[in-house]
Amino acid sequence: MRQDNNPYTGTSTLNIPLYDLQFGKNSLPVNLSYNTRAIQVDQLPSWVGLGWNLNIGGQVSRVVNGKPDELRETKSYTIINTTISGGSAYTTSTSVQILTSNDFGYINNYSKLNNSNWASYDYTFNTLNKIPADEQLPGMRIITNLDNNTVTQDPVLAFDVSRNYDFEPDEFYFSVGNVSGKFYLNHNGEWKCESPGGNFMVEVTAPATNIIKGSVPVPRMIYQIVITGPDGTRYYFGGDASNKLKNVEFWRGPTGAYSGNGDGNVFGIFGNTYLSVVPDAWLITKIETPDNYTVNFEYKKGKLQLQYADAPWGEGTGTSFTRFMPGYLHQSMAEPWYLTKIVCSNNTSIELQSEDSHQLNTDLPLRDLTPHSTFTNYGDIVGAVINDKNNLQKLIGLQVKNGSEVIKSFAFEYIENLTERLKLTALKELSPDGRKYNSKYSFVYNSGKLPVYGSGKVDHLGFYNNKRFFVNNTQTAYALSRTDFETQYYNSREPDFIYAKYETLDKVYFPTGGYRKYEYQENDYSQAITRWPFGVTPAGGNLVTGGIRVHKISDYLQDGSLANETEFIYKTAISGSTSSGVLSIPRPKYTDDKSGGGYYFSTTSFTPFDRIQSHITYSTVFEKRRDGSYKKYVFSNYDNGTNDNQPTYETATPAFWDAIPYVNNSFRRGAVKELTLYDNQGNPVKKSEYKYQDEYDDYSRFIRAVRIKRHDQPASYRASACPKYYFPNVVRYEKEESISTVAGSQVKETNYAYDGYNNLVEVKSSNSKGEETKTLFKYPYNFSTGNTNNPYRKMTDRYMVNYTVEQRNVLARNGQELLTGASINDYAEFGGPVFMPRTTYELRTKKPVAVSTVANTNYDDANGTLSVDAVYGPVNYFNYDNKGNVLEKRPFAGPVENYQWAYNQRYPVVKLVNPQHSVPSGVKVYFSEGFEDNGSASIDHPYSGRRYLSGDFQVPFTKPDARNYLVDYRYYDNGTWKYMCKAFNNNMSLTEGDGIDDVRVFPSNTQIYSYTFSPLGGMTSETDLNGKTVFYEYDDFGRLSVVRDQDKNIVKTFCYNYLGQPINCLPAYGNDLLTQEFTRTTCGPGYVGGKMDYLLSPGLFVSFKNKDEANAMARNYINQNGQAYVDQHGPCIQIVYARLEYDNYTDVVIEEEPHERILEELRADLYIRFYSDEACTQRAVVHDVILNVHLDPQALVYNDSGEEEMEIGCGGDDFALIANNVTVNRTDSYWNTDIQWWQTIASWQMQHYLRASPVPFVIIK
Repeated sequence: MRQDNNPYTGTSTLNIPLYDLQFGKNSLPVNLSYNTRAIQVDQLPSWVGLGWNLNIGGQVSRVVNGKPDELRETKSYTIINTTISGGSAYTTSTSVQILTSNDFGYINNYSKLNNSNWASYDYTFNTLNKIPADEQLPGMRIITNLDNNTVTQDPVLAFDVSRNYDFEPDEFYFSVGNVSGKFYLNHNGEWKCESPGGNFMVEVTAPATNIIKGSVPVPRMIYQIVITGPDGTRYYFGGDASNKLKNVEFWRGPTGAYSGNGDGNVFGIFGNTYLSVVPDAWLITKIETPDNYTVNFEYKKGKLQLQYADAPWGEGTGTSFTRFMPGYLHQSMAEPWYLTKIVCSNNTSIELQSEDSHQLNTDLPLRDLTPHSTFTNYGDIVGAVINDKNNLQKLIGLQVKNGSEVIKSFAFEYIENLTERLKLTALKELSPDGRKYNSKYSFVYNSGKLPVYGSGKVDHLGFYNNKRFFVNNTQTAYALSRTDFETQYYNSREPDFIYAKYETLDKVYFPTGGYRKYEYQENDYSQAITRWPFGVTPAGGNLVTGGIRVHKISDYLQDGSLANETEFIYKTAISGSTSSGVLSIPRPKYTDDKSGGGYYFSTTSFTPFDRIQSHITYSTVFEKRRDGSYKKYVFSNYDNGTNDNQPTYETATPAFWDAIPYVNNSFRRGAVKELTLYDNQGNPVKKSEYKYQDEYDDYSRFIRAVRIKRHDQPASYRASACPKYYFPNVVRYEKEESISTVAGSQVKETNYAYDGYNNLVEVKSSNSKGEETKTLFKYPYNFSTGNTNNPYRKMTDRYMVNYTVEQRNVLARNGQELLTGASINDYAEFGGPVFMPRTTYELRTKKPVAVSTVANTNYDDANGTLSVDAVYGPVNYFNYDNKGNVLEKRPFAGPVENYQWAYNQRYPVVKLVNPQHSVPSGVKVYFSEGFEDNGSASIDHPYSGRRYLSGDFQVPFTKPDARNYLVDYRYYDNGTWKYMCKAFNNNMSLTEGDGIDDVRVFPSNTQIYSYTFSPLGGMTSETDLNGKTVFYEYDDFGRLSVVRDQDKNIVKTFCYNYLGQPINCLPAYGNDLLTQEFTRTTCGPGYVGGKMDYLLSPGLFVSFKNKDEANAMARNYINQNGQAYVDQHGPCIQIVYARLEYDNYTDVVIEEEPHERILEELRADLYIRFYSDEACTQRAVVHDVILNVHLDPQALVYNDSGEEEMEIGCGGDDFALIANNVTVNRTDSYWNTDIQWWQTIASWQMQHYLRASPVPFVIIK
């Protein structure tokens, strides 16, 4: 969390970082921020709550000056149709809209400013003010058609356009990630940009015409803007050729609404009105980087949002005031898009979930928010205005993903009800599965409640003051003189600090249990600006103005004790009483003279306010620490040299001066001029002074702008010509003085110089000893030639202009300039293409060299490289992949370093240190495969990383030289990963065990290191040249939690304590060696799954509670993964059918008692034979089978075998002989003398059984 203070405006911004989306050398930070500026009553909450902003993505927005630049105006007329029927005439009318004959838009007229006398009276009055001929409507025609009984009369004028050419370019503001700026279209048709990040190139797609939006054609609109940064990164905003309305936001307003009548859309100060639709913002659609990464942004279309404010108006005379149209409102309507997804080409994405909120005014249909709305005039949205509710979304979740895997997750909680505004109450970081949270920020606000929108209870600047002059909303007549009315109404708009801070942020509770408290003060000032003439005048004391400022920011520990405190003192002296504030807006003026006598009244000041700058700024601010030490800031402000100026040319009567544009110097204000550090005794310790570009510039970089406005009183027109400066106000001079009462003061002065690309070209410093040093810089365009193959020309053509090619350090001594150090980067084009330093040079000697003896560095077209003086020597040669990652670093002296990248080329997974230079650059002398990017590799139990290869692996590598090569790897055998290192032969097959991981092939005289990473970027393992691995494990929130050795024994554990989440780091309990038997379930027909033990090594799971919990986690892992492993690696055994068979039958009859008793026995040899099919037609082959045979006890009596159980060995495809000549069946018959017939007294059949065996058997009888 970061607190960014802006003492100049008395505000502070709280930033909570959520994620930093990395793609190559670029990043897109995502953070949640809150600005302490007071809440304006009619300000709508964002989708993360009142006062908050989610900084993600970006956009181009604009401030319209005069009219929108691309506006193509139209004129309308009405066709009257008269239908004659039954002797009666029925009339209907149809409105027709066509383009004006003259194109008044700036985008078609900027060239008229391309005149050296553009700001002169003569050119302004006689050329730019030339009134075009009246727009002619089609000629009158009357068509009588008796057959159809119709008569058409054409046309009747409905309304005409304001016949003013637009010579004032709009201001376009862009922001995405860490870059921002603004740009204009100049008089040559060139887009000129101002940005603290250097020069940006702007390309605006030719405005499209006749775009259909809903049912309404847009005559002309800008639909796409492309901005290229000085590093060559391209940012695309808005739509594209296939969908010009995509990702473009439209804004209408403000409009007046009462009784169905409206004053149309009002842009600019003079209220130019038009009904055409033009874009207000272009959202970021795509980012393309020079190292071939792409980031795409996806949105969903939101519904309409309506914002409105109380807007009473009327007219007065000397004794009374009449209010017109009670209930009159100013309305604005937005058509927002909501970001849903950011997708990066490196497989990382961010997803956002939002839904309708239920807050103040969201339960009402748009048509009910005000009695009548002029927005029904717009055919493309009239249906929504009638049917939809006010749509205010809320963000509920944000997830960061690697592919489909969630790696970070956040949830947002709110105060949400229909009687107040949406406010964020908590931000939680969730575990990837969403079941628990790591950290929670909670937010508490001032308990006062703001009134409903459009209440009119606002001060001059729209902040809450709980006052309203028009208490009775039906009263229209007021018996007040103009003076009394002005005084009473002005007083009703005066600020009230108590109410201004309602619903502002009061406290932030940290995840650690402490909290931050914000204390505020009312804004005050002792000076105020004036215009016409432009100056600053004393206010006659410290006066109060609207809004709030930060007074103290205090941090408290969980026990409530104060940990840190920062106090801001907005005075001219730290113990003084005079405010250093300057009121930067003129006194509001709510009445204006009316032609013919009397006056007009409007709730909006007739004196316009600056739309960008703060209304209050402080020239001197003290920032005091808890220990009594403090800082003193002095800012550039209106009262110390950066006030605004009169236009270059203007013509108007004093009554209209307030409405004439002037030279706005806001870009010069707010810079730190002095910063002094004091100890806790009030003694100065260090003082720094700064000067900026505005004090050095020739002011030749400006945009020409002329505003012309016709009116009826008191002159025919008024005009002004103003330059709009666009150079960045960078630091040019810095003086640093270290103050010491013991050693004396040490002073260092530094001057900075920039070129036309706003790149730093010279840093010149001098010290108290009179020594002067210079650092000089050169860039790609300094080495560009006419050769189209010149990489520096290609870089310049791609606007890669801020890459340092040459840096020289120069010391001035005794009137001579000496070169003390230098570095040169010779760029080349690599696959992709990407441009990276191929060779780096440095000064060969440590002894300074006279600059006059060193030749300039130039590009040699013949050799395709830089031509450098012999005083420079090569240091390193490089080779890269198509993402600009280093593949090879080949020092001029020393071992070569080779690198391999994986995880979509995001992280280095191999580093090889090779002492030999004999192998040509680019030839790979090693091989490494960890299977991390192999989507079909196994994932159940890798040795390192997340994947391994199941089965054997043939190494696809051929040795490039005659050195001895080694191969080392891990193989999985009997539930354990084992290490192997041996001599390598070309295309060797690795066949040990059931799985292979971490294969490395390398020359025996090199050193190889390998790494694996998690999706969050944390290293999960590193393996050294001896094959020893250290493992790193992270918790659900990406924090390092466990370090293990190569046997995966725990070496270290880490825990993180947040409030309410007690974690006991020590001791740590690891699981025992655990095994569980599984039977394979995936064998094919004719086979049955065998049994196999799944083994889990000790210490893989850790509990900070007890060993039982660690074992429980281990068993849970076995239950989840063991069956899958055995199904892949367990044995499949062929099904063998065994059948009892009898051969060599003999029938033996024994007459023991003739004619009285006969014994008959059926005897045979007993066999067991084996078959592969159930029908026992195909003989099967068995190997080394031991059969356990159980004989029926009764059979033993008659066969005298002596053994009830026996073991018989079987093998091959032969049968197994159990016994010879055994009795199979015996019949005992005797003569019953009583009954006189034969009776069988005993008859039985032997039963034989086969018991369990290593090979499964099915007995067929």
